[in-house]
Amino acid sequence: MRLQNVEGKTYKQIDRVKKGILRLYTNDLKKHDSEDGERAEAVFKSIPEQLSNHNSVFRLSVVDENARTRNCGNAISFLNESMIVNNCINVTKPEVTLEMYADLTKFKMFMGDTGLLVTHILNNGGDTDKMYRSLIIDNLGINQGMIFENIVAQMLRANGHELYFHEFEYCPEGNSVSKSYEVDFLTVRGKRLSPIEVKSSGYKSHKSFDYFKDKYQVKMNDRYIIYTKDLAFDDGVLYIPIYMTMFL
Repeated sequence: MRLQNVEGKTYKQIDRVKKGILRLYTNDLKKHDSEDGERAEAVFKSIPEQLSNHNSVFRLSVVDENARTRNCGNAISFLNESMIVNNCINVTKPEVTLEMYADLTKFKMFMGDTGLLVTHILNNGGDTDKMYRSLIIDNLGINQGMIFENIVAQMLRANGHELYFHEFEYCPEGNSVSKSYEVDFLTVRGKRLSPIEVKSSGYKSHKSFDYFKDKYQVKMNDRYIIYTKDLAFDDGVLYIPIYMTMFL
């Protein structure tokens, strides 16, 4: 397929090109599947549903109820190595040597290109212009958070960062039961950890950050919340607008 440049006068024009790219991806993945008997195409098609799930951790059951690591492992590796996707790996312990504590069985799968993710999500034959306008004003009824996390993952990878996140159990003072919390991304800056949380709004709460700091006595640089408002620093947290992720 030969793709044509467009002026971008309408969302529909732009989306037509992006759908063409997705078809090229799918055709290439079908070739991979026919050669190795893997499920790369099915894994790829499951990405929107994977990211819309609670905490976005990749689940083989979303690909197929009979899917197992042994018959999807090569497909997952192929997608990541081809840079069609960016896998974000859970670490069992938040240390500077993140790769040493990587749990390869628990990961999130982000699209390598967020614009293609949006088309992947909206690819249901509806009114493209109307859907994009609804998405922009947050009136589409989809999980905006997964799009923002995908944007941040894409920018971090483009800036040379490997992608890691961390789940942990914590019992706040005064509570009797531990709950699960998560740091969206962990990076290393100046031989110290820099945790990152992503918010699809201007909301400034950082409970997970506070509990992370209380639980682990690790050396940290700035803690970052990436959100939709202006640059700010408050209570030990640097709040940065999403477009500034490129500077991390």
